[in-house]
Amino acid sequence: MKSVVFKRSERLIKNLETLLLNLQSKDESYEYKRLYRFFLNEKYYTQPVRPDLISSLKDETYQAQKNDPVEKLLTAILSAAYLTSFSKSVHSGILNRNAHTCLSSIREDLGFYPYYLYFDLNDLITNIDYRILDFELSGKIHDERLIRLVNKFVKTVNFSKDSTYSRTLAENEFSDLLINIYLHPLDRIMDSFNISWVRYRGALLIGLCEWEKNNRSIVIDTLYNTYNYETNPIFKRSGQRIRFLEYDVHTSELGPTLLQVPQDVIKSFILKKDLVKDIDQKPWKSKHRGYLLNLTDEEIFRIYNSELKNFYQYYSIASNVSRKFGQLKYIMETSCLKTLARKHRTTMNNIKEKYRIGDSWGINQVPFYKGFKTHRPNLSPDIDNRPQLERNKKKNL
Repeated sequence: MKSVVFKRSERLIKNLETLLLNLQSKDESYEYKRLYRFFLNEKYYTQPVRPDLISSLKDETYQAQKNDPVEKLLTAILSAAYLTSFSKSVHSGILNRNAHTCLSSIREDLGFYPYYLYFDLNDLITNIDYRILDFELSGKIHDERLIRLVNKFVKTVNFSKDSTYSRTLAENEFSDLLINIYLHPLDRIMDSFNISWVRYRGALLIGLCEWEKNNRSIVIDTLYNTYNYETNPIFKRSGQRIRFLEYDVHTSELGPTLLQVPQDVIKSFILKKDLVKDIDQKPWKSKHRGYLLNLTDEEIFRIYNSELKNFYQYYSIASNVSRKFGQLKYIMETSCLKTLARKHRTTMNNIKEKYRIGDSWGINQVPFYKGFKTHRPNLSPDIDNRPQLERNKKKNL
């Protein structure tokens, strides 16, 4: 592979976006041997850097910190290095691919197989073998100092399922990229066997033909031989429901594949948000949320609206989303009204009249969220992310 030397001129890279575009425009065989220099030049940072930053990077005393300029630049460099390497079957950590594109790929490309294997690789991800990671990185980046710097940031990653609707391990853009690099050897082997599969972070689904159903040992053996990882995949036949990324996937060899909102996901959401008096009593009766009473009306309204809107957007490609979220919207709206009514010691009708907007109601001319149609995939990179407000509000109150 050939090296590309960046010339010093007035056109030197001024920010991360320009850096990434320049790296992407280079020949695919570009050898990332001298990328470490980017960390040693203040001109490559979008924000002013600490006086000791450059020197600490040079002598490797730098201590990795989340979301600082070094992590952002490192993420941009690794993204460029692996831009054309990741499999088309991988849907996390790649531009214009996310949980929606992964689920849609199942519906369009995997839905007609008679057999399916589901692998949960979360334990593999949370116990990274640095020897495998370093070996994979060294194939792209010929700079041991840069690889050691990557490992420093790897140790700062705090994977959590609570930050995503899909219940997959994630933290930020760097963690998604890390997962893809670490699982890249597995992805290459999957592609070499010419089987149909999709992966989103640590969730792997494989479609198998009749003559391939006994080949599941190939994937199991690969996981063990490459990562020393023992796992028992979930084996499903066509027509059986598959839980994938917190969707119910209904496959059929003869008919269309359906993506649906699971009832227990709605129930779990209601229970977690403390929206009803008794989750086991039907019909559900909504209640106020006492821990929100010290907030302003606008803050209370915004919490309910953002929770409902973001939750719906994740499930907006489900065929039954209108029915499921119509029910949820009623519970959340009445809970919101009861919370505001309890705060002001009045009735729900008085609250609706106070904040009336035409035939609806809302605050600051923003109506309570409604309209739950099935849509095409949303390509937003944040479609699977629970809002920070939603995750931390209880802790902050």
